[in-house]
Amino acid sequence: MGLTPTGKYNKRQLQIVIINSLLIVLSVTAVLFRVWARKLQGLNLFIEDYLSFVALVRERVP
Repeated sequence: MGLTPTGKYNKRQLQIVIINSLLIVLSVTAVLFRVWARKLQGLNLFIEDYLSFVALVRERVP
């Protein structure tokens, strides 16, 4: 990863991988905080919560 067919290193590819990794961590963290907040309030999970789980899985699976 990072090397072009000519053997030169491409910084742009590394930036894309780092940014995508950070966005994945942020999205998973947001969903976990949402579930945690529901638990703290003593509420059951609603359809929106289950749909956010589906969205996380669909985001990772091509």
